[in-house]
Amino acid sequence: MTSSRLIKIVVLADFMCPYSYFSNKALLDAIAECSHFPLTFNVEYQPYRLCSTLPEDFPVDRELYFKQKYGDKYEPAQEVIQRMAQALGVTIVANGQLSQSTRAHRLSVKAYRVGGQDMQQAVLQAYFKVYFHEGKDIGNMDILGDIAQGAGLMSKAETIDFLRSDELKDEVEATVTKARRAGIKGSPVFIIDDRFKLDGVQTKDTFVQIFKRLGKCSGIMAAGSPCSETSSDGTISPPGRTAIVV
Repeated sequence: MTSSRLIKIVVLADFMCPYSYFSNKALLDAIAECSHFPLTFNVEYQPYRLCSTLPEDFPVDRELYFKQKYGDKYEPAQEVIQRMAQALGVTIVANGQLSQSTRAHRLSVKAYRVGGQDMQQAVLQAYFKVYFHEGKDIGNMDILGDIAQGAGLMSKAETIDFLRSDELKDEVEATVTKARRAGIKGSPVFIIDDRFKLDGVQTKDTFVQIFKRLGKCSGIMAAGSPCSETSSDGTISPPGRTAIVV
């Protein structure tokens, strides 16, 4: 019987990025489709911040902010985003409130440390629902308190106390800084099994392609034979991404 091999997936992403939302769905669907392979998965989302100049305590109008930030590129990008959302059967709202995502990152890191990938995914799915479907601000402490309590991470009062403290602030800043120094400029970025690095929005088929390769190699490795798991440059080319990341 072939033993199951653990595949570690690190995702650097900002939760206000629609491509992170789309790619998270693609990743989870791919993992489900590959459940028959001798693989187990550990997915960890790590902080990346797209808009570091956003205020943390004074939310702004989301649509106005991005129109000012991207100018003539805003409308074409929104059309692409809406087409992608429609293809996935999800709804994306363009309006709503927006503030810095640092608090959401701190809570996400906390969730992973307390309850691993399952707890973190529960928090992330709530982020995506609240932000993209309802147009709410995931930097708001009350909203984050409700999310943490609903996920079973901690009570709303405990969450607000956590967010008012300095806990995990330095860790989040250090991760964002390290990513930027490594040349990461957009969201999301997937690092799979320390062998594959995918930049930008991904499809389920891209992930399945990689998982099939890793599943095949897992069987070969169990038999004691060598296996090359990467392409010549150590990557699989992702599908094209749009010129604007929001």
